[in-house]
Amino acid sequence: MDDENVLQKKRPNFKLVATWVPIFIALCALGVSIWSSVWAVNKYTRSSRPYVYAVNYGATDPNTNVLLTYANRVFFEINNAPANIIQTNVSVYYRSKLLYEGVGNKKVRFPDDDIHWMWMIDDINFANIMNRPDSARQHLKRVITIDYTSLYENERYHYELHQRYLTDVERWEHFLETSD
Repeated sequence: MDDENVLQKKRPNFKLVATWVPIFIALCALGVSIWSSVWAVNKYTRSSRPYVYAVNYGATDPNTNVLLTYANRVFFEINNAPANIIQTNVSVYYRSKLLYEGVGNKKVRFPDDDIHWMWMIDDINFANIMNRPDSARQHLKRVITIDYTSLYENERYHYELHQRYLTDVERWEHFLETSD
């Protein structure tokens, strides 16, 4: 008997496997490709959206290099992408009583030129807010909300910051910050 014929007769039939293995590999590659595309779009969307937030305003004294905080001012920053600021709201409460509310105008902000902007409570309103004994001032709460969108998408974002007044250092302290 010929060696070649023996090998052919004893070899199992691989036609079924030979047909379905490339199809299985192609389906796996298609699945990975679709998953990768969805992941990339989600990652791009998260990384290209604007981020707008508020911080306490402070400046360094040029003579003493000491940080001076101004409790009547709020500093806003924008990062990552331009944003259409729909509404900015700064409210000050004593316990649950509203003492001050200021609403900002609609404005477009770009991270490369107007990365920082400020909100200031005028001196008369701020004096009325602070016209309390120290024990009562510890119950002051400032709530800052910002509603904004990206210039390129219609998705609306919301930022909210809650602060309490620290009488010993005369500045606001963050105690709750939420953003989407």
